[in-house]
Parts: sequence; C-alpha cells; structure tokens
Amino acid sequence: DDGQVVGYIDQTYPDRMKDRFFLSHDAQQSLRNLPWIEELFTISSSLNTPIYAIGGFVRDWLMGNISEDLDLAVEGDVLSVANALAERYGGTVQQFQHFGGVHWTTATGYTIDLTKCRSEVYSTIGALPSVVTSHVGKDLQRRDFNINAMAISLDADTFGLLLDPFDGLAGLKTQSFHTLHGLSFLQDPTRIFRASRYAARFKFAPSSKTLAQIHGALSTIRVGTDLTWTRVGIEMDKILREPNPNLCFDLLKRWGVLQKWMPFWTDCNFPLQCLSTTHTVDDRQMMWWMILSLRIPDSHSANLEGLIGIRAHGLKMVQHLASWLPRVVSQLDSINLDSADFESHIGNALYKTTTVHWLLLEHHRPDFVPLLNWWQEIGQHRNRTLTGKDILNLNIPPGPLVQELLMIAQVAAWRGGNQAEELQAVINYIQTKS
Repeated sequence: DDGQVVGYIDQTYPDRMKDRFFLSHDAQQSLRNLPWIEELFTISSSLNTPIYAIGGFVRDWLMGNISEDLDLAVEGDVLSVANALAERYGGTVQQFQHFGGVHWTTATGYTIDLTKCRSEVYSTIGALPSVVTSHVGKDLQRRDFNINAMAISLDADTFGLLLDPFDGLAGLKTQSFHTLHGLSFLQDPTRIFRASRYAARFKFAPSSKTLAQIHGALSTIRVGTDLTWTRVGIEMDKILREPNPNLCFDLLKRWGVLQKWMPFWTDCNFPLQCLSTTHTVDDRQMMWWMILSLRIPDSHSANLEGLIGIRAHGLKMVQHLASWLPRVVSQLDSINLDSADFESHIGNALYKTTTVHWLLLEHHRPDFVPLLNWWQEIGQHRNRTLTGKDILNLNIPPGPLVQELLMIAQVAAWRGGNQAEELQAVINYIQTKS
C-alpha cells in the first residue's frame, strides 16, 4: 500500500518431530536430580498428562548451568497439573487467562511457570498473538531462536526425550543462534532486544540470515506504533539486569537498532564499578534507568511513561531527576569537609535519598565519594530524637512551623547533637524568628 507493509502471509510449518533422541542414561539421571523434576515426573505419570521442560531451562541445562527459572509446557489441562502439584506438595497457584499460563509457587517460595502447549497467530506486525491450544511440536515452532526451541519430556513413557527440531543443540556447540523463520522479528520486534541479550550473555553470534532479518525489520517497524514504548521498556529492563549491559548496547548499535529507534542512547555507557555501598541488582538497574532518562530529549519525554512506567516508583523518581540532580550537585559542590558545619550541609543535600541516588551521584561526580561515604556510614544514622509532641510542648501551634522546627532538630542531630542540643537549637531558632 504505497510502499508500506500492511500485513503479511505466513505459511503453515510442517511438524519437524524427526529431530528427537533420548538423552544418555547419565544425563537422564542428572536431570532427575534437579529440584522438582522427580515431582513433576510423578504428577505427569499420575495424571497421564505429558509435561515438558522447555525453553531457557533446557538451553541452560545443556550448557551445564542450572537456570533460575523452570519453564514447563503441558499437553493438556495445565491448571489441573498445577493444582495437583499444589495439593501434593503445597504452595499456591495463580492463573493467567490470555496465554493459558499458570504460576505455581512452591511452599519454599520458588516459582515454576506452566503453560499450555500452543501455537500463535499474529494479526499484524508487532501485535500480541492470538493463541490456539496445540501440542509440543507447535509450541516449539512459536519460539524466538533455535537455542530456545528445545524441550525435554518429563513424561513416564518418554522421560529424557530431547526434542530439537531447529538444531538448537548444534547452535550451542557452535556458539551461534538463528530465528526459526523469516518473519520472526516482524511478528515480535522485541526479539531483536532478546537477540542482543543472548549474544552478549553467552558470547554467541547470530547467523547472517538473522542479522539480515533484523535489518529488514528495522526498515519496516515503527517504534510507538508497531512496537509500543512500553514493550521497549520491558525489554530494556531485562537488558539492564544483565551483568554487562554495555555489551548489549554495543550490539544494538552495531546492528543499527539504536540509531534507528533510540538515537539518544547511542553513546550510553554504564559504570560497572559501583560505590562500595551494599546495593541490589534492582538498585543498580534503577541507577542505569536514571542515566538513560537524562539522555532522553524533551521531544521524547512523553515516552517516559511507557518506557519506565513499568517499574514501581521508577517514573516518579526519574521525572524529578532533571531538577533534583543539579540542585544536589550544587549543594555538595559548596561543602568543605574541614568546615565546622559540613555535617548539616551534607544532611540537607542527601536527606531522604536512597542507594540509587548515591550510585548515580558517584557515577556523575566521583569526587563526591568522601561526602557520600560520610552520609552512608554516619549521617543517615543520626536521626533526631526530638518529636512533634516536644515541639507542641513549647506552645507552638500545629502547622507548618512544627515541621520547620523538626528539621532544625534534625540538622542539630547531623552535627552530632543529643536531644538536649536539638531542643536548644529549636529554642534558639524560635527566638531568632520572634
């Protein structure tokens, strides 16, 4: 339609179930020794329902790693399987309607994902698919890359049967991967971001055909319409949880993805050496979101909600960043650690900040580290002992002045004062105001 793609015709792929073989006896025994595999085998046998370990779990296990996620595909009533597991072994079951998925959270808090074997139909480019109940062969055909399109049977009659219709095992051996068909990125453009994660994490190379498909998709797919900013944000969130997001960004730049879709991030670089503060992956991830947000131009500010709104409190934190960072930098710049009242100045600058803010400030200005160290080790633990009730006992009426005086008490606490010194600082301030 005037040179614009308005749809596509897909072919029906034949079942490729010939590429299957049983794992060796030792490999089967090793599989049975993994957490929950024996229990799943028991449930599969008792319900006469085929269950398959599938996707990333199989990939990682074949590479000699134990995945944090155990993903299962069920040929049959997936909810009955999950309920049977919960009834026999405890835990809770949560069902998701659209894709037929169920989370079973064990009594120890470990979550296992069970999905009904299905095929998917994409109505338009980048749309979420409609699903149709199917068998494991069709389920493998809907996967993104060959290294993720393998399954191992946990069924009583065929335990240890490896299904590998797209040569995923060969990909693991050659450290390469490819899509399952030429329309893969048009059906789901987020697979491009996933490709960067797998290539960076495993040091695998996408095939030349896969790279050509990426380039073709970039010329067709429009971010904001074919691919929503929210879906981009979800994939970016996953990239920022990788040990080294820089590798993913380098690949996305090499493939032309950033230049085409997000040119404002082409020169991003993430600090891998962080503050000596104890921080979590979530802290580091949120700091990197802040770094990214500072590079988004005003013309794209409306897309922030889609990109970062997926993170709890993340959008609010980032929206305040543009005004907060210059103010705090200015405050910290004026502080001299040799001055008599440096504690109160650091406290005023860093009051109510979090680990994420400290990590960002260190990245932005490494010379602030001594100030940040004092705050983390000493300042943030000096909380005032004076209360609002103490202020009211000074015949101060309820209102904004009470909060103002409590802050005066907090400043005294940052200077190392005790409750008596906090009270004296408040009294002095009242007399000055009078």
